[in-house]
Order: sequence, then C-alpha cells, then structure tokens
Amino acid sequence: MSYAIVSVLGATEAAETVEIVNPILPVPNEMFWGAVFFFVLWALMKWVFLPPVQRTMQRRADVMRSDREAADTATALAAEEAANYEQSLASARAEAVRLIEQARGEAEQERRVVVGAAEDRGRRHAGCGCGRNRRSQSCCHVANARRRRLGGSECCVGGRQQGSRSRCPAVTCAAVPRPSQLGQLNGTRRTT
Repeated sequence: MSYAIVSVLGATEAAETVEIVNPILPVPNEMFWGAVFFFVLWALMKWVFLPPVQRTMQRRADVMRSDREAADTATALAAEEAANYEQSLASARAEAVRLIEQARGEAEQERRVVVGAAEDRGRRHAGCGCGRNRRSQSCCHVANARRRRLGGSECCVGGRQQGSRSRCPAVTCAAVPRPSQLGQLNGTRRTT
C-alpha cells in the first residue's frame, strides 16, 4: 500500500500529517474475496450453467445437420423421380409414335391393296360391257330406284338390263321413264 504524507501548514506552527488512500489500488482483503468469487463463479459456469447451454446448442446443431441431410436426400430423391418420370414419359411418347407409325403403315398398306384392287377391277371391266364399273352401276341404281318408285320391277341387275347384254345407262333402260316424263309423283303410281 502506498500512503502519501501531506503536511498541512496551518496557523499553528505544528505540522499535521494525514494519510490518503489510493482508490485504484485494491486492498489485500478485496483481492482475496475477488479471487474467491471469481473461482466460485467460474466453477458454477463450467459445471452448472454452461453444460445445459452447450447441450442445447449441440442438439440444435444436430437437428440442423439432420435437416440439411434430409433436405439433400429429398432433393436427390426428387431429382431421381423427375428423371424416372421424364424417362417413362419419353418411353410412352416413343411407344405412341411407334404405334401411330405402325397404324399409318398398316393403313397405307390397306389403302394400297384396296386402291390396287379397284384399279384392277376398273381395268378389267372398263370396256367389256359387263356393267361393273362405277358409272354403269350408279346408272342402274338410279334406274332401279325410279322403277321401284313407280311400282315396277327392276330393269337392271348388276349394271345390265335384264335380258340384255349391253350396259344400262339411263337412256337404254326403256322401261324406266325419265323425270320429265313422270310429272309430279305425289305419292300416286303412274305406269307408262
């Protein structure tokens, strides 16, 4: 401890000495009690108060780590599912395209067969007079429809007049009257 001696000169000639204590420097008993409380507080913090805080912080860090791992796993799983979905979608599209192309090819082949058969029939029956070409058949259908409307029998069968070897265009079917010859057919039957 440091003490300062101050001499005060007063009215009397005798000098008085006063001791002044420095407030910054601690006294020995303050140092002792400060050290005791410091170690008590340090022990309380180290063994009583700090372990629950450290456990809570560790649990929180573990939860954050597990959540991060779960999020990474979910992201990887979602990416895998998206890739599987895209792959199955591409497979379905390819299958649909294959089926469409197969059906288109089959339809084209069927069309070729039908058109080829029709062209063959047309070539075979074009000029022979058998009445199997379209024009004579449609003519017979019209003539027969007119004849049935009037209550008569059909004059053409398969493009030919019955009892005749020639084609049956409308002008050669003598038994079938023309619409201009029929007048009005208001449900009444007329015979010519």
